[in-house]
Amino acid sequence: GFRMATLETELLQLKQRLERLEQTVERLVAPRDDQSPVDHDSLRQWLDSNGVTARLPAALHARAARWRALSEQEQRDHIHHIENITLDQPMSEIIMQQRS
Repeated sequence: GFRMATLETELLQLKQRLERLEQTVERLVAPRDDQSPVDHDSLRQWLDSNGVTARLPAALHARAARWRALSEQEQRDHIHHIENITLDQPMSEIIMQQRS
């Protein structure tokens, strides 16, 4: 319906904005003949101070550290498990029950 089309349009716009941001960051990070490469910490600070990125809460940093500490096989196993979760009832039914 209309709402799905709106969400798809918004998602496409976000993807386009992200691609432009990635291209800009790539240009900033890539060394040019006339200057040395950008320091990644300085780039992160610049992105934070200009509202491009946000500081994550400490709890999320801890989760990310735990994820990075897993072996590649453990990460693949987790991803496989999540991708193969089956619900007792379809998500559409759950949503309809919550709305009523």
